[in-house]
Amino acid sequence: MPNPVRLGGNLVIGATSTMNFQGPFDLGGTTRAIIAGAGQRAHFEGPISNGGFIKEGGDQLNLSTTNSLTTRSSSTAVPLR
Repeated sequence: MPNPVRLGGNLVIGATSTMNFQGPFDLGGTTRAIIAGAGQRAHFEGPISNGGFIKEGGDQLNLSTTNSLTTRSSSTAVPLR
């Protein structure tokens, strides 16, 4: 998904394959939950800004660019990459 994304709430990854976010990702000025269950992966290539996130769920979340986050943590044993 190359378009800019601005969240108005939490993000639940429901895809059965990896979701790729290529454009800028705006968290809307607050801390959001990004939930990726088993077999549901997300890869962020564009910058993530304007807030922070807590990763929940059993699969991985990959960050491959410089981000200006206020909070970045994982609430499970699956690491952020």
